Amino acid sequence: MDEHKVLIKLVYLLIHADGEVDEKELLMSKKMMQYEKMDDVRFNNSIKELESSNRKELINSCIEELGQLDHATQIRFIAWTCLIANADGIMDNSEWSLIFNIYHTGLGLDNKLIMNKQQELWLETSKKRSLAA
Repeated sequence: MDEHKVLIKLVYLLIHADGEVDEKELLMSKKMMQYEKMDDVRFNNSIKELESSNRKELINSCIEELGQLDHATQIRFIAWTCLIANADGIMDNSEWSLIFNIYHTGLGLDNKLIMNKQQELWLETSKKRSLAA
């Protein structure tokens, strides 16, 4: 299974959850892409392909595909969605609902593990930013 395709689906669903594509969320997505060593062109092409997808079917397939990944990858991917959702300073209710539906209802993941991974990813991406400056 192509893990990056699953992550791209998650990002697509999240960024469009509140009906607005926020620039800060896109910037955090780019940091995620760098960290995960994802190709920009492939990412953008995959996002375009998802635009014609049925949202409910996309959520269901995303949960199913995440369920096939190892536990640590599931936690990391959900942590990225939380970081992206918070990038604009607030997690919209529709974003929270999506994330909760996937991690809790769909996968039964522990919120504490997600929060710890989220903090770890934030620190790692912040350190890379400060080293690049």
